[in-house]
Amino acid sequence: MNPEFKKRQEQVLEILSLLSKEAEKQKQLLVFIGGSAVQAILPEPMRLSIDLDAHYSGEPEKLLDCLKPDFAVSERVSKNQLQFRFFEATKKGVLVKIDLTRFGLPGKGKAFELTKISSFKARVATPSYLLAGKLSALAIGTVGRKEGKKDRQTDFLKDVTDSYQLISFTKLDEQVAPFFEEIVKTQNGLRKTSYPATEAVESILKTVLESIKTDDTGLVSKGSLQNFNQYLFGKTIRKPDYWEMAAKAAAFAKIVLSEKRDLKEFKKIDSTVQADYADKQKAKQWQEKLETKTIAPKLLHELKILAPKALGYYYFATFPKE
Repeated sequence: MNPEFKKRQEQVLEILSLLSKEAEKQKQLLVFIGGSAVQAILPEPMRLSIDLDAHYSGEPEKLLDCLKPDFAVSERVSKNQLQFRFFEATKKGVLVKIDLTRFGLPGKGKAFELTKISSFKARVATPSYLLAGKLSALAIGTVGRKEGKKDRQTDFLKDVTDSYQLISFTKLDEQVAPFFEEIVKTQNGLRKTSYPATEAVESILKTVLESIKTDDTGLVSKGSLQNFNQYLFGKTIRKPDYWEMAAKAAAFAKIVLSEKRDLKEFKKIDSTVQADYADKQKAKQWQEKLETKTIAPKLLHELKILAPKALGYYYFATFPKE
């Protein structure tokens, strides 16, 4: 774990506490979103998150005045100041990036709730809304993170990890798919594109499943994992760990966002994978069926040996109606 990142995460929560109280005074809505929010609501956070992302309904300058003089506050360049305002807050040499979004949250469904974080309360996006946002970020090629970004591999690993943890360790509801559709519409509006939600889901599947490789090509290499591991709390992620997380996120996207849109159906499949992954005959069946889709036999063999749960999730992401 990187000690500098640990200090930055602690400062994220300190700033969030101050901003939440100030937003209440100004009678404006501040909602904690993004990776830091994901880790804040998990029963056992897995990684450090060093930036503060929030939706804010008021004027950012008035809000951030509450940080002064303890923090030095400066604004970063934003290409779309009507929708985004970017700032930096520094205290005792520790810097936190604060990204405020100004577009509205979904009008339907419960997108946020008052949540206790550490020693204070703040309005935080619900697990279902956070997951919809994280999955949309994985839709590279449509509405997801743009290609060519400097920290693309690390950001991709964060999005996969956060998605996996939200799917595995939080209470989700049927709003994930509607929230995802709202986010796709918002991203299309910002980018002046017109991707339907179904195409965005297919880009998630394409990107995430292609990232599951046994060699060092593609999005996730040994080097990118080593770099990402400095964000983790006292553990490391190996390739087989990543394969399982990515395949589970892909299966969830396929089943909940584009197939039956049924969270209960995914839970059944999840239970099936957990129960059958150690069954060599079942794993062989998964492998043989996936080979009919011309998926590399070498990859499937390694998944069967090193990460059989990943093989199971990969199977149901490819054949969700089996």
